[in-house]
Amino acid sequence: MQGLSLSDLSVDGTFNRDLSIQILSGLEYIHQNNVIHRDIKPSNIFLKRHGGHFRILLGDFGLACGHNNMNVSSCSPDLSSDLICVAVNHSVAVGTKAYAAPEQLKSSLYGPSVDIYSVGIVLFEAYHVFNTDMEKYEAISDVRLGKTTKELLARHHKFAQNWPSVASTIFEMTAMDPASRPTATQLLQRYIHIESKKVLQLKNIIRNQSAQLVAAEKRIQELLSQKPTS
Repeated sequence: MQGLSLSDLSVDGTFNRDLSIQILSGLEYIHQNNVIHRDIKPSNIFLKRHGGHFRILLGDFGLACGHNNMNVSSCSPDLSSDLICVAVNHSVAVGTKAYAAPEQLKSSLYGPSVDIYSVGIVLFEAYHVFNTDMEKYEAISDVRLGKTTKELLARHHKFAQNWPSVASTIFEMTAMDPASRPTATQLLQRYIHIESKKVLQLKNIIRNQSAQLVAAEKRIQELLSQKPTS
């Protein structure tokens, strides 16, 4: 496939938001069609120029598998989401270790939430600037240790301070317990909610600025209409 891969670029916050939405939209589609990618990593995320923007493409489905034959008897009884409550006999230890979910490396029973974990690691990397590969390895390894979201937010306080909602979401996506990870659909709904709030805030700003402009124009007209005193 021609074009750039995600690992070729340094990205900013606006790009990362678009990246997140497009990858999650792709995951939502394949998960709804009973497919797990199983090898999401920067080199398998391709960027295709589309006008003045990038179109994000998920590539290399060589390790992808279906999960039609569900064995839900081994799932926790309190799980309600079909995309989480799915345990199928798959190959053990497939995928790229740094990005693969823990259960994907240790067990043959896992579901689409392994892709959510991998995307979480990809996004964690995308929101950081690492000076060396060792620095990146240590940071990702720390996320993979299974600490709670609260602990990770404290350990990665600069990340949490710069991107508070993003940091919390990413650490939910990389939770050790697959049942604790949000689905692609749930994550997309969060982005829609955030975007809706931003649009509302912008509308309020524009409304306030318009009112200020009207008042300023009125004042200018009043001043211009005043006759000069001799």
